[in-house]
Amino acid sequence: MKKNLRLWLTSLISLLVVTFSAQPAQAQSQRPVLVYYYAWWSPESVGPGKSPDWPINPYHSWDAGVMATHVAQIAGAGIDGMVVAWYGPTETNNQTETNFRQLLDLAAANGTTALLSVDLGSAAWFTSVQDVIDGLNYALTVHANHPAYFRYNGRPVLFFWYQGRYSLDDWAYIRQQVDPDHNSIWIAEGAMPDAMPTFDGLHMYTISWSQNVYATESQWAATTHSRGGIWVATAMPGWDNTMTQQSERYVRERGDGAFLRESFSAAAASGPEMVVITSWNEWWESTHIEPSTLYGDFYLNLTRELVAQYHASGAVAGGGGAPPPSEPTPLPTEPAPVEEAEPVELQAESPAAEQAQSAADLPSPTPDDFTPTPEPTAQPTPTPVPTATQVALAVPTSADVAEVVSGQSGGHKTGDRLTGVEPTDDTNTLFGSPGERLILALSAVLGLIGLGLTGFGLFVLRKRARRP
Repeated sequence: MKKNLRLWLTSLISLLVVTFSAQPAQAQSQRPVLVYYYAWWSPESVGPGKSPDWPINPYHSWDAGVMATHVAQIAGAGIDGMVVAWYGPTETNNQTETNFRQLLDLAAANGTTALLSVDLGSAAWFTSVQDVIDGLNYALTVHANHPAYFRYNGRPVLFFWYQGRYSLDDWAYIRQQVDPDHNSIWIAEGAMPDAMPTFDGLHMYTISWSQNVYATESQWAATTHSRGGIWVATAMPGWDNTMTQQSERYVRERGDGAFLRESFSAAAASGPEMVVITSWNEWWESTHIEPSTLYGDFYLNLTRELVAQYHASGAVAGGGGAPPPSEPTPLPTEPAPVEEAEPVELQAESPAAEQAQSAADLPSPTPDDFTPTPEPTAQPTPTPVPTATQVALAVPTSADVAEVVSGQSGGHKTGDRLTGVEPTDDTNTLFGSPGERLILALSAVLGLIGLGLTGFGLFVLRKRARRP
């Protein structure tokens, strides 16, 4: 009896181990397709005059029913994982953390996965190198151990947004503290080949600015692979940020699906390790494939078709030539009056705009007006951190802009968060903060005092030894 019971328990435990260990691999194909997902919306943040398009039923991102519907639709389209923007593990006024936990559970229930995009675009979050270290340690010890966390070749994957907020020296130190053996995969964003090998690969958030998406994708694939990096290619349906306050606004027409077909085809042809779709629900820049008022479920169905093609063959039929992006709309000389504060999760436009943005354009969380009570905020509304400072961004010369537009530096979603441009203020390096310098100074003084006391003691002992 006892022998049979032991056999039964052993079999049950083995079955559970196999089931849970196989779950992430089951959701991941050999050609994984991911999609950017934003978990910070409210009904008040979209609509006429606020976004070019909006959901059929505007929602709060914290609504469990909404998340369940989204995950089911994403899994039904064959997408292998959701890249979820994340402000860190703090729960106060930060629904990106609490929502991500639910998304992981829902992903597990629907046979798909989720992963983090560590969002450094707001000065209110990840305010220091140590904050970044603490957040990444939490992500890798807690979230990455969930059965539905996305892994590539067995390693958990982290995307990074606006990693240029910290210097490459900072990132080398961060990597050494968090994951020196590269047991996880870190994907940087934008035209930053020098980010490797500290980071493990690159991706471009947007390629809507490109005149030739095939050339752009293949160029950056070659650059990334030449440095031993992992290339994540980008597909997207279009772009329209004309309702934002970004410094350069333009439209990349969707062309009844032509640009999604063309960009997906170009992404597949570049030989990527992964493909990421921008996006499921970025409403202010109109890159969404989520069912909407203007397009219904057309782009969700088209995405399902293209993902199936890619999974089956590694290739996608092109779109027959999507029109190039329209000329950017210059900012007015005086800002137009705004009836009420609107949340603007500012994101990329064209490479020239990416390089010329100022720190004043960095995104801010949703105003308090949109904070539902007593529920979590519709988008994080952090408490100001007195020590946080705006990042000074380098303004390029005309030659720099020409180089980027010509395709030498690639392009990426930065317009208002400037990924890839390192801060001109390099005081926030290892041992560079005022507090750290004060500690070092005090340590030096104490060390000198200690040496003095030691010398005096030796002197006294020697005098006493000489007495008869």
